[in-house]
Amino acid sequence: SLAGILISFTFARLVSKEFFGKYNLCLSIFSILAPLSLSGMKTAVERAVLKDYPFSLLQSVKPRLKTSLLGMLSLLGISLFYFSKDQPSIGLTLLLLILIFPLYYTFDSWSSFLKAKKLFDKASFYSTLSSFFTTLGIVLTLLFSGSLALIVLVYFLTQTVANLLFFKKS
Repeated sequence: SLAGILISFTFARLVSKEFFGKYNLCLSIFSILAPLSLSGMKTAVERAVLKDYPFSLLQSVKPRLKTSLLGMLSLLGISLFYFSKDQPSIGLTLLLLILIFPLYYTFDSWSSFLKAKKLFDKASFYSTLSSFFTTLGIVLTLLFSGSLALIVLVYFLTQTVANLLFFKKS
């Protein structure tokens, strides 16, 4: 996507390969833990809406929040591991992501809900807005800060805020 190209270009011009590797590592660890937040619930929401159960989006929240605790504990353990291996920037970044983990994944079902309702234009518009603000946030943060934790936080915070907003609007 255009957003991905812009982010890659900005990283290539402003940070070292090592920094970019740490950034990708933090994103990968976060993503690997997604199943601990019942990431498959998006498919269940979509199927339920197709079967005319419109409240399934709201019903998906509680179990996803509960199981996200496992992801939070996992992030804590991995964070402590990186602190023990003298990698404080990765350890701190993962430690801060603990606060975002439950919200990031719990409220990301809005797209599946809108697609099941056949509101493709709205789903596409929201996805584009989310990508735009995430890209803008990362590029601006890269220009004004060299902090791994801040850049990763901006990435996840912009998407989390978008997920919360679009979940509420769905």
